[in-house]
Amino acid sequence: VLDIAVSDVSGHGMGSALLMASTHTLLRLLARTPSTLDGIVHQANLFLSEETLDDQFVSMLLLELDARTGLVSFVSAGHPAAYIMDGDGKVKARLERTGPLLSIDAEASFPAGLPVKMEPGDVLLALTDGVLEARRRDGQDFGEGRTLATLRKVRNEKAEVITRAIYDAVLDFRSKPCLEDDVTLVVIKDTRPA
Repeated sequence: VLDIAVSDVSGHGMGSALLMASTHTLLRLLARTPSTLDGIVHQANLFLSEETLDDQFVSMLLLELDARTGLVSFVSAGHPAAYIMDGDGKVKARLERTGPLLSIDAEASFPAGLPVKMEPGDVLLALTDGVLEARRRDGQDFGEGRTLATLRKVRNEKAEVITRAIYDAVLDFRSKPCLEDDVTLVVIKDTRPA
């Protein structure tokens, strides 16, 4: 079983970097406890609600992948949707938010989403809003449509090639050598034999 976390914090600068480092450490500690995904996110929320400033928050997607069966379980605390695309280029699942952002409400609940089974050839894409909200001078965002169109074009490639292709597409869209917001992409390809 493989656990994957994708998170983003509000703001920029040293305070946000420290919050991300604290969240990372907290998750590593909680992952070592005998707990479910929703239990881990609930405990993280309790801690962050006590320890962060009122204007700070964290989005988080916590995934658990059973590499043997292809079953993906998840909890999403205010995080952008992740996608599972099949070998034909169809989005077979959107892993949507199951709860609010972390540190907003200490009493919030974070139920697990319905598990999804990956099949050979499927690709899972998780990302931060820095991909979707990358903006051109004319005010257009890269958005979900361009993200999925890029994924569809390169879905048969290896995970690292897919990751690079999406990142390069965002840079090309912006026509600048750097991005204003942080960008995180996690690509998992089911390479089990059919």
